[in-house]
Amino acid sequence: MEAPELDDVSSNPTKNGEASPFWAWIAGAVVSLRSAARYAKRLTQSIGLGAKNGFSKQLISYAKSIVEWQLRLAQIDCRIRGILPQPKFARYIRIFKQFGAGTDTQAIWLAQIFPGEQFLGDDGQPIIKIKRRGTKSGKPNLAHISCRKFHSAMGMAPNWKEVRERKRENLLAVLVVVAALKLRQIHPAV
Repeated sequence: MEAPELDDVSSNPTKNGEASPFWAWIAGAVVSLRSAARYAKRLTQSIGLGAKNGFSKQLISYAKSIVEWQLRLAQIDCRIRGILPQPKFARYIRIFKQFGAGTDTQAIWLAQIFPGEQFLGDDGQPIIKIKRRGTKSGKPNLAHISCRKFHSAMGMAPNWKEVRERKRENLLAVLVVVAALKLRQIHPAV
């Protein structure tokens, strides 16, 4: 490690959208004199290689990448905060806030499901199709297409492995119940 004493330094970006002073200092970017002096003092007291030889080119390159990434994220966050308050998103944001979703999560969810009308039929109602009419109970099997489309958009659509696993679990549950009933027939006290 080049400066193990600096591992407890906060590397979070500042609240006003600037990159982390720590990574900016390592990258050679402009930071406040106070921060630079504090980091330099801790570096000179370090037992790592950074105190003797300075930081490696690789670490400086990583620091520059982190600074660029943090600045880019701050720009994106600023754009998101400008877009979310638009009136067309108001009812979605109100619902998202009930779930306690933060700004980033709200933006991701909106990107997946806006406009919500895409999940409804031409009449504005959820799409429900009748799959089979001739069941033993006489009730039709329904396919909730709107619900499935919504789940798919949110990344929650079942895949064939999940369906097969669910069928296997259901089969195991049925077998356990049948075995328990047979045990009761053989041993009524059980």
